[in-house]
Amino acid sequence: MTQGPVFIVGAPRSGSSILYRTLLKHPSFAVRGPEELALAESSVVNHLDSAPRWKPPRPRSLWLYFLGDEAAYSAFCDEVRKLTGGVGVPDDGSAPAWATPVLEAFVRHAVAVRGCRRMLEKTPTHIERADWLLAALPTAKLLFIHRHPVDTYTSYLRRAAVDPQATWADLSVEEFAEIYRRQGRIAQRLVAEVPERFRAVSYERFTSDPAAVVAEVCEFLGEDFVPEIVDEPNPDLSRARFDPHLYGKITTRTKDNSDYVDEATARKVMELAADVAAGWGYTG
Repeated sequence: MTQGPVFIVGAPRSGSSILYRTLLKHPSFAVRGPEELALAESSVVNHLDSAPRWKPPRPRSLWLYFLGDEAAYSAFCDEVRKLTGGVGVPDDGSAPAWATPVLEAFVRHAVAVRGCRRMLEKTPTHIERADWLLAALPTAKLLFIHRHPVDTYTSYLRRAAVDPQATWADLSVEEFAEIYRRQGRIAQRLVAEVPERFRAVSYERFTSDPAAVVAEVCEFLGEDFVPEIVDEPNPDLSRARFDPHLYGKITTRTKDNSDYVDEATARKVMELAADVAAGWGYTG
């Protein structure tokens, strides 16, 4: 079987960026071009709602994922408009009839412009439509990295505190728990239904034993493990303005949760997210 594309589909604020950067060091996923652009999230599935109407200015996240190559980007967008034929996403939220050819075109164009052997993409909110990706791209494999709910919630709050533009991260406990449970339920269902195509990765295991976990991920993806991809020979925490550890050594501790929530709030997070948290093995 031809090795298909790989999508890191979640979860937000759970280590998806560092997993993405680690795998991009692998020869099969390495991208031709600046690392800052290689790390872009396409949000391609999220943009499909407006795909029939794409015209300049088109979705900027796609432009970044296409390494700012205007010719390649425009060629893809033009093909998408033809494939959709002006037909939008059904009102019931199901995948449109054109989802398969559009996503196939995305993979084809992305591999060409990024110069990689095999496409790797990371958009944490794609977990919401993971079923679309699995159905449209039969050779695709999906990764979902999960994290303790309190640690995840404080990561949202830390981002909101340091980035005035990140209004999406300023969540109440109730809002966060609803997202954590909804996305976690999708991931846990897919782990049970299609384990050969959907794999969950523990943030805690990944950060405490990155070599072992990345080796397991590579095996799942059908790739040889390259030990060097988990190393960071020249860490530079100043490169990423809002997530400095993205360019540092993989570490288990990136912040102190008590700086963002008190014990009562932490207990409330666990109470509201209890069912999904327990499914990942988090009980306290």
